[in-house]
Amino acid sequence: MTDTRTVHLMILALIVLVVTLYSNTLDNDFVWDDGELIVQNYPLHHARYLPSLLTRSFFDRPAGELDPCDYPYWRPLTLLSLALDYRIWGADPFGYHLTNIALHVLNCVLVLTLWSALFPPFAVAAGAALIFAVHPLQTNAVAYISGRTDLIATAFLLLASLCCLRYMRAAGRGALAGMLLCVWLSLMAKESALAAPLFFLCLGALDRAMPRRTVSAACLSLLPIAVYIICRSLFHLSVASWGSALRSISPSTICAAAEGILVYARLLVFPVGLHMERFLDIPSPQGARAFFSMVLVITVICVALGSVVRGRGRDGARRPVFSLLFFAGLALFLPVSNILPLYPAFARTQLYLGEQFLYLPLVHEALRLLGIVARQNPSSALVHLNMGNVYHLKGALDSARGELNLARRLNPSSATILDALGLLDQSEGRTDNAILLHREAVALDPRHIGARINLALAYMKRSSPADAEHTLQDWVIHQTNKRAIMTA
Repeated sequence: MTDTRTVHLMILALIVLVVTLYSNTLDNDFVWDDGELIVQNYPLHHARYLPSLLTRSFFDRPAGELDPCDYPYWRPLTLLSLALDYRIWGADPFGYHLTNIALHVLNCVLVLTLWSALFPPFAVAAGAALIFAVHPLQTNAVAYISGRTDLIATAFLLLASLCCLRYMRAAGRGALAGMLLCVWLSLMAKESALAAPLFFLCLGALDRAMPRRTVSAACLSLLPIAVYIICRSLFHLSVASWGSALRSISPSTICAAAEGILVYARLLVFPVGLHMERFLDIPSPQGARAFFSMVLVITVICVALGSVVRGRGRDGARRPVFSLLFFAGLALFLPVSNILPLYPAFARTQLYLGEQFLYLPLVHEALRLLGIVARQNPSSALVHLNMGNVYHLKGALDSARGELNLARRLNPSSATILDALGLLDQSEGRTDNAILLHREAVALDPRHIGARINLALAYMKRSSPADAEHTLQDWVIHQTNKRAIMTA
């Protein structure tokens, strides 16, 4: 268990880090869509018009005034947040940027909470939260006031994920109600939460939850999505208007979407050459570029899927964490993947790629990037130790052994690494080898109480209670002598 002081210090570090990184945005002015959404959006300025924000499209165009090639975005929660900012700050962009920074801080803390709930080694959750906080791809969503849609949608989907975990572990009605409400609120901020059912399936697999509860959570999350679609129809913002996007799908746009996925993947690992917006020309489906993109994307998905199928094992105990994280991130990315073109008005010639679209998928990709960093930075034995503990807890025993063996090679004198290897041997039934490892850990660090307790438990598994008692008595004698010396 991580002590409360460590958690509080980590949260404080995230706050200081995010505020330091984004404080230079506080002096920025309104740009691009900010003018139409805030400055020129007069219903936003007067309280008596606020109810109309619930029934209008995102860009303040009533039904019937939409371009046939535009989506009638319905994001009332984001509009209400902007209205609240206007009541406080008026036309001063300082306060709007401050709200965006606060929302990003909140999301960093929620990422820390989610991963610490799934993967008990706190250093892993802390590392993922730090990557999520500072990754350059987050700049668009945080520094751009209109990028708040991603910030709010992510916050409520993370809250829904925490409620989903509680529901899958304990099947509580309160957790279920919280999950459904938060999915609904996330949809009211941005359509990305349409991926919630697929995301919850991956979450249940990562948590090794009961399959029945995992499927139940995923299916029940369809309820707020159904209500969302009904509301759109009632407000004449029906999904039927997406027909223009469906008609624009072609082999060329699918190939372009595959190429866009590769561009996003490169930016995740090598975030250089960033831009506020970028457009990708539609390639010919017969061209080499399109063929290569499609083959590479399909190959990666098939390899990850094969890893999941092989990793389950006959008893279902093993879980390929890295591949499951890949599919969780992919599920969150699907709504903005351009498989269904985001801007059908020019989908025949170009696809729009927005770096802010990766804000939500980075919740999971941050943890995968932490694993990549561990592989590219072999000097960090602690990172490999923590990754090994994560794999062990999730049942990916082969991956756990690989990480822990690498950690041992980097730091052979670490009692903690030897103790972790001993616990892994105990999990696989190699009790005698576990005893040797725990003994070596105790010899290296006689004060390591965890190694002594694990050694005693290994002795008990081997039906050697006398050895277990002797191991613990040695600890008591060691502590008694230590106190006597300190008193003297």
